[in-house]
Amino acid sequence: MDITSFLRAGAVINTGERQIVYVDKGEGYFEPREVTIGIKTDEMAEVIRGLGLREGERVASSSTFLIDSESKLQGISR
Repeated sequence: MDITSFLRAGAVINTGERQIVYVDKGEGYFEPREVTIGIKTDEMAEVIRGLGLREGERVASSSTFLIDSESKLQGISR
């Protein structure tokens, strides 16, 4: 069961088909996770499904556009 979380709105990338956040896995590695967004304001976004953070994991809240662009070039964002 997912727990509702709140993130900076800028951490969520909306591709038009889905919403993605990037989780910092350490040592420069980031994992894209598809999430479902509930309420969203200019500053915050409610994540109601899909985040599933484990202990020690953090969501990238800045430079997400660059992470998304680089991951598409490397073919890791599906």
